[in-house]
Amino acid sequence: ILTGPNNYEIWKVRISAKLRVEKVFGVVSGTDIKPAPSTLITSSDIQEWQEHDEKAHGIIQICISDSLLMKTRNEPSSKELFDALVKLHETLN
Repeated sequence: ILTGPNNYEIWKVRISAKLRVEKVFGVVSGTDIKPAPSTLITSSDIQEWQEHDEKAHGIIQICISDSLLMKTRNEPSSKELFDALVKLHETLN
């Protein structure tokens, strides 16, 4: 569980590994971007991305302290949540 700057680096390694194992790291890293509705994209593609984003968001939220959860509770996507945590801790280190 990420508690602050003192365990951020090891948390980042572990959370990245967990997200990879769960096959949702791409939505957090930004390599798997949300598909825009078009004739080539099906609604199931969009739904699959949303499910991956929700799964990644939940994994990150259960792996941070209560105080960090409250600070980042309004981040709408897993990428925005992860980026907020990175920004908060990499500027402190």
